[in-house]
Amino acid sequence: MTNPFTDVDINSFKINRSIASSEEKKPKRHSLKYSVEAEKKFPKIRISQKDYNRLKDIQERLHCKSFGQVVIRLLNCYKQQITTIENQMYVQQH
Repeated sequence: MTNPFTDVDINSFKINRSIASSEEKKPKRHSLKYSVEAEKKFPKIRISQKDYNRLKDIQERLHCKSFGQVVIRLLNCYKQQITTIENQMYVQQH
């Protein structure tokens, strides 16, 4: 009996790929370079408790796993609305 996992490419899995790439490129934790690199990848923002609660509600309604997914979905909704408005303005002009 052969091992069914021998032909599986580890890089095909998102989790393994992200872990592998972060381990390869991760500078030492206590260096200034590490904090700058971490800030570039995961910028931190401060929001009020009220805004945090609203974001959490949106996350639950949209069934998102992370706040990043919430932001992406909201940006996509915004983009669709802008496109619709631009199309309506174009139709009105012509």
